[in-house]
Amino acid sequence: MENREFTTIQIAEIIGVNTKMIEHYKRMLGIPGRRVKTGKLMECYFTYAEYKQIETIIKAKSKLFTKKPKVVESVNLAIEQLKHDHPLVTDERCFKQSWWPDTIPNCFQDEDF
Repeated sequence: MENREFTTIQIAEIIGVNTKMIEHYKRMLGIPGRRVKTGKLMECYFTYAEYKQIETIIKAKSKLFTKKPKVVESVNLAIEQLKHDHPLVTDERCFKQSWWPDTIPNCFQDEDF
């Protein structure tokens, strides 16, 4: 397997990303690859070592951007507590700060009051 060469499409399928990402990391790592014209297309071939280098960096980067699960239970408990504390409020959206517009108009945001 270490003597085998891989195309950009094959590496993308193995890793599970698109070919643009492979090209991006190829340029970022300074991997030249071997370009071969096949018909009307130019294909880039990578050695096993280059493939492993690209795979390692993509997997390391993907671990940084994995989304953490949201804590829904604590939000629901907080809303339930707010409902209990403020029985006249009937719309739950009123408890979220992001639902309300900014209190200072844009033209006055640079001013210090």
